[in-house]
Amino acid sequence: MPDNPTCLECHKEPVTKSTEEEKIRQSQQKGKEIVWKRIYEQPDHVFFSHRRHVVLGKLSCQTCHGEIGQSEKPPTQPWVKMTMKWCMDCHTKNKVTNDCLACHV
Repeated sequence: MPDNPTCLECHKEPVTKSTEEEKIRQSQQKGKEIVWKRIYEQPDHVFFSHRRHVVLGKLSCQTCHGEIGQSEKPPTQPWVKMTMKWCMDCHTKNKVTNDCLACHV
């Protein structure tokens, strides 16, 4: 999982009885990358790192993904619209830099 070292944290142990969820653990055990259907798209000039937000920033998955842990199947649309204003408001609230180069490459 290239930019998301924490993506399997939620699924180390079964959360649902879904066979789809089991595929996540099987892929990890086999060392195979899962090809995710992307529902959050960022422009090419925006850098987003799950590691920075979840591990270093200690944000919960629910911040951007809602009650994903209660879902029986993957979402089909984003829970929030990640606009620059939305991101900057979150950065301001959490006292994190809003310097352009922190997110724009």
